[in-house]
Amino acid sequence: MTNLNKILRDKSSRRIGFLAGLIYFILYLYSVGDISLENDIQGGIFFLSNWRDVIFKMKSTFIWEAVGVISGKNIYMAISPLNILLGVILSGLIFVNISTALYAKKHPGSCPLGMKTGFLGVFASFLGGFACCVPTFIIVLGPIFSGLTLFFIKIRVFLIPGSLLILIWGAIWGVKRVK
Repeated sequence: MTNLNKILRDKSSRRIGFLAGLIYFILYLYSVGDISLENDIQGGIFFLSNWRDVIFKMKSTFIWEAVGVISGKNIYMAISPLNILLGVILSGLIFVNISTALYAKKHPGSCPLGMKTGFLGVFASFLGGFACCVPTFIIVLGPIFSGLTLFFIKIRVFLIPGSLLILIWGAIWGVKRVK
């Protein structure tokens, strides 16, 4: 725990790690459809009357139903507590991994293996987000990558747990090696 405190005291590593985690969190919610940009929507906060029945209902693998909506001028955000929780966990782990990797890069003697392995979990998390927003990528990339997209849809059930395991392992492994 003292190594993690040492890493988090480094302002630039902490700031960049936080920014990376925040960007990932926003992209994750966008990829699962909880954040979208719409034109001319009514602003406000709305909740379902039966939110207790819907809160644990899955729309798809690792994507849960929304219990409410927050909307503004052009931004629509579905409130899905379990999607938000999973996004916070993943982005928090990305924050720790990137902060640790940047600290190790800034202090070369602190980690003998460098910063290559800390990004494995970020890559797996990206693939999990890619599998969630397949329709967007199909429109943009076209039929060239359709075979690859179908592959990610089939293995999506393994990508989020794989991301969690790799990010947890990377965080523990990286923090232990900081001197």
